[in-house]
Amino acid sequence: MSRYEPVVLLTWSMVTAALVFGDFTGPIRIVMAISFLAFAPGLALLRVLGLADWVGRALLALPLSLALEAALSGILVYAGAPSWDLALTLMLAITIGAVIVEIARPALSFTRSHATVPGKLDDEDRQAQLVTEILTGGSLNDAAVASGVSRQTLVRALNRSEALRRAVEVASHREIQLDSDADSRR
Repeated sequence: MSRYEPVVLLTWSMVTAALVFGDFTGPIRIVMAISFLAFAPGLALLRVLGLADWVGRALLALPLSLALEAALSGILVYAGAPSWDLALTLMLAITIGAVIVEIARPALSFTRSHATVPGKLDDEDRQAQLVTEILTGGSLNDAAVASGVSRQTLVRALNRSEALRRAVEVASHREIQLDSDADSRR
């Protein structure tokens, strides 16, 4: 279900909006609006927050949705604009926005993958060995050997990843100059 959850949430949002704002009458309109308001905003936000367990999301969706709607209702009342249509529109926007953020997350690099370096230095253990070797006073050559890569691979990785380069600079207490081979050695 996790894979199809964004599609289900978007479909649920669109059907609810069509039924409510399309002036349909009957019990299906009420059922869709209440079920949407009870679960959809909470499910969408819990996905964005990274709660991976589907059962946990299902259990927390109702209280989160209700709390969000209560806060939104209070804001609308204090703003002098209490409106069912406005509240539902904002809840639809929050739900759809959360789904869009979840879908776009890999492209926007909201995950931890931005801290890794492509290639042989892409795992965190090798990066940790590299920084540990420099912390203990080793040179970049020693650090490359300790992490199991060549010096050229290390230089390429430092050129590609500012996060890794900053970690090495902090560990060595100096700025890394990659343009000159002599400046980057210790």
